Amino acid sequence: MLTALPVLFLGELTLVFTSLRPSWGWRRSFLRAALVTGSYAILASEALSLVGGVILPVLAAVWAVPLLVGAAWLVITSRERQRPELPPLALPAAWPDRLLLLGVVLIALATAIVAGLAPPNTWDSLNYHMPRVAHWAQQHSLRHYAAGIEVQNGIGPGAEILVLQTYVLSSGDRWVNFVQWFAMLASLLAASKIAEQLGAKPLGQLLAAVLVATLPMGIAQASSTMTDYVLGAWMLCVASETLTLCQRNADRSVLVFLSLAAGLALSVKPTAFAYLLPFAVLGGAGLLRLHGPRKAAAGAAVALAAVLALNGGHWMRNLGTYGNPIGVPDLAGVHGNEIHTPAALVSNLTRHAGMHAFTPWPWVNRQVMRVINKAHQLVGLDPNDPRTTSVGEFTERTPMTEETRATNWFHAWLYGLGFVFLVVGNRRLGRLALAYGVVVAATFVVFCFVFKWQVFSSRYHLPFFVLYAPLAASMVSGLFPSWLARGLGLAFIFAAWPWLVGLDNRPLLPKAGSDVTVLSSRREDLYFWPGSAGGYDEAAYRIREAGCLSVGLMISGGGAEYPLWEYLGAPSPNLRIEWIVSGIPSARYADPAFQPCAILCDVSCPLEWTMIRGLVLADQFGDLRVFLQPTPGEVP
Repeated sequence: MLTALPVLFLGELTLVFTSLRPSWGWRRSFLRAALVTGSYAILASEALSLVGGVILPVLAAVWAVPLLVGAAWLVITSRERQRPELPPLALPAAWPDRLLLLGVVLIALATAIVAGLAPPNTWDSLNYHMPRVAHWAQQHSLRHYAAGIEVQNGIGPGAEILVLQTYVLSSGDRWVNFVQWFAMLASLLAASKIAEQLGAKPLGQLLAAVLVATLPMGIAQASSTMTDYVLGAWMLCVASETLTLCQRNADRSVLVFLSLAAGLALSVKPTAFAYLLPFAVLGGAGLLRLHGPRKAAAGAAVALAAVLALNGGHWMRNLGTYGNPIGVPDLAGVHGNEIHTPAALVSNLTRHAGMHAFTPWPWVNRQVMRVINKAHQLVGLDPNDPRTTSVGEFTERTPMTEETRATNWFHAWLYGLGFVFLVVGNRRLGRLALAYGVVVAATFVVFCFVFKWQVFSSRYHLPFFVLYAPLAASMVSGLFPSWLARGLGLAFIFAAWPWLVGLDNRPLLPKAGSDVTVLSSRREDLYFWPGSAGGYDEAAYRIREAGCLSVGLMISGGGAEYPLWEYLGAPSPNLRIEWIVSGIPSARYADPAFQPCAILCDVSCPLEWTMIRGLVLADQFGDLRVFLQPTPGEVP
């Protein structure tokens, strides 16, 4: 199966690294192989886009050729070099540790089942993540296109390029959710590696993996095509390489891999800036202190080169379309804070942290809400000040199993208590752990300083929670009895059950009042929650019934575009779907020669319209109206 080619490339490169550099160990070799694989995918896609070469045969060759070369190298050198270090197969000696490991494995297996059976059905995935992938596959290029949903062009493409590889190689979306699932897998290994770097023993390293595996938001995103877990995985690589850079015996390769990790993180989404800045300060300070200004300058040059190589193509496209490298200008006003005062920072810190502090117990939540309201009274700001609030109203709420609003409440309480202990008892933990804790905490502060609060903010916090997990695990395992650390890990595994089996739009087991699950439902029925398709499936069937393969889109910016691609039979070389837009930056990319035989229109089109481009109103399904070529004898 061609979809496996990038995975085989990753595995083979891990073996090559462990053979060439046994001192790295298999976890570091895997993570660095992942950095090379991700970078290769982006650079290859950018290069092929210049000639319209993002097509199945070419992509298959792009992965197969280095795979064959690597296999030949491994065979030839296997007798001359030390055998690669493989992951340890022996189970932990203590049975509680075996239970912890089993819990992590079961969480990985359960999320893999959901990722494989469910289609991408998070609303943002249907609105812009997956549609951009479908458009890229159709035009065989990452170039911008006319889009009524401008963020499809403007936002960072780093995660979706990996999805594109999977989509094209598998000729569909069957395996696209596994990009985030592999990000979770990499995060488990990276967190355990960082815990080791912080001085944790095997129990602490295992507990770090448990903390990452049991994150409710992480479980939710591991079976979706959202992008925050991909960012979290790259940020863990940044953190691990930064810790290595601060050692006196660090070799030159650290700068290269750190730069690749930073470039990959920036390619995913703008929130990466908030997480990268504190680590850049730590890495720069460590480089200056240990290696002097010359090596620091060289490191900055390498980082700049990697960032430009991995992001330059997208930034240039944005400059050409929007006049800036970041993308759609309006997004800055929607998501960026309009005031940057101490009062605004207090407001955002308490609300961003407070949304994770709400528990299943109302009496606890009332006390949390009282503290947050009191803090806002002291600084003189309304909790819902529009200058610091983007979407929704900040209110008390219990934890939810909805993917876009899931919070990490049991991790938040552990992390909060752990940070207090870190500050008070830092002498027992060491300077490295203290520095790491301060830097990770600083990422949250910078995030709150830059970005507004919104009801969906918890998904943007996922990188923070995976970054803090190694430190929390190191503290618990190093400062408290082992039975307490193991008991805490088991408790977290049990606490993750509702999200593991009962996500709202991808339940593994039946939820109250419904028998719909990913095990019992047809895949095509799960793009929308049953009964909420809004006529998309019927409209697509009407177009297919008319034998039309050239479809124009005139739907609102908040619509779910991607299911139309699936229902109309994409990916298909005969199908063409294009937006019909005007008066927006991307309209310049519209093909004037495109002549659709069907147009889909929703509430964005005036109700009095009965004809568009010579096509007449043929049917209506909910808010969707279908315009088709007039039948013989019908007057257009």
